[in-house]
Amino acid sequence: MLNNNQLKQNNVLHSCYIIFLLSFVIRLFSLGIFRSENIYFTLLLPSFLMMMSVFIYVINKKVTYLALISFVFMSVFVLMQPEIHRFTFLMLFIILFILRDCNFKFVINVLLFISVLSVFLIFILVSTGIVENRAFPFQGRYVYALGFGNPNTAPHFISAILVLATYAIKLSTKKELLLPFIFFAGFVVCLLFVATGTRSIIVAWILFCSTIFFKKIFINKITIRIIRLFPLIALGLFYIMAMNYTSTVGILDSFLSYRIRAFKIYLAYFSLQDKIFGNAHVAPLTPGGYSYAIANSFNVIFLSNGIIIFLIFFHFYRKSIDYYFFNKDYFSLGVLIFFVFYGVTEALLIGITFFPNLLFWILLSRAKPVQKKS
Repeated sequence: MLNNNQLKQNNVLHSCYIIFLLSFVIRLFSLGIFRSENIYFTLLLPSFLMMMSVFIYVINKKVTYLALISFVFMSVFVLMQPEIHRFTFLMLFIILFILRDCNFKFVINVLLFISVLSVFLIFILVSTGIVENRAFPFQGRYVYALGFGNPNTAPHFISAILVLATYAIKLSTKKELLLPFIFFAGFVVCLLFVATGTRSIIVAWILFCSTIFFKKIFINKITIRIIRLFPLIALGLFYIMAMNYTSTVGILDSFLSYRIRAFKIYLAYFSLQDKIFGNAHVAPLTPGGYSYAIANSFNVIFLSNGIIIFLIFFHFYRKSIDYYFFNKDYFSLGVLIFFVFYGVTEALLIGITFFPNLLFWILLSRAKPVQKKS
């Protein structure tokens, strides 16, 4: 049984976590849904809520002055660096610091509840005409953004919620619902593909299910080596092809919606210092005046934070893959594979408005070094 002090501490930590998610929701609706340019709702208010929860956490835990000074420094850094990707990555590290002391089931269940509630509210806004359901031409027909502003965003957001819900059922006492829900979720993913034309969610879902149901075939030492190196391989291949852009690469690039060309254009603006330490202003314009989007999470981490931060991320990712494989936790391993695959197809893995993706970062933070027998 927990004593009164432990209960009070848990309540404080859980409150911090909920405040964090509230700041994510505000940013999602202000920037992602209403596409507001009001900096108070898109940046300052979410930042204030996040830093308030960090301050409460620091006071409650009675951590060292060095930690407190570090949090103050990061707060100033966030307010001085409003660019979305540096802001996002910094916040992810902070929230993981707080989440490590929270009850794991509580974290997952609250995250699932707020994610589902947000989608429900978005669909109400679309159905009432408050938010436009924008249509985009795709292969001779129109696909719809479902209120998210981009036809690729909604299916990734919803499929991430389905994975999150699957994980929540796995942690619950009602495990008999797991198999029926996975089949239901697969059906929903197929509907999303038909409605939006987003192919990557189908492949990501197949990889997720293969890891769970066909682990003896799909998961072995060879595939694990590929999976654990995947972010580094993806970034390396993009970099090599971008720096050696030929007609052959152009043909391949057409199937990737010209993601390699976009990466090449960004690299042309970057100095050696930018590649090492990153450049917060990841939005150069081509001579034609068109701003290319980097639809690849690993490329975004590299461009906005530099190779050093990318290698730190890669270290934690590789450690996590080893941990879950060593402990035969194929469910968590499947979740990581799902998110990593769609992370290479869209720059959504570190999106601060994509709070279902927190499951990926939470699993990374919970992994411990593998103690192999000598």
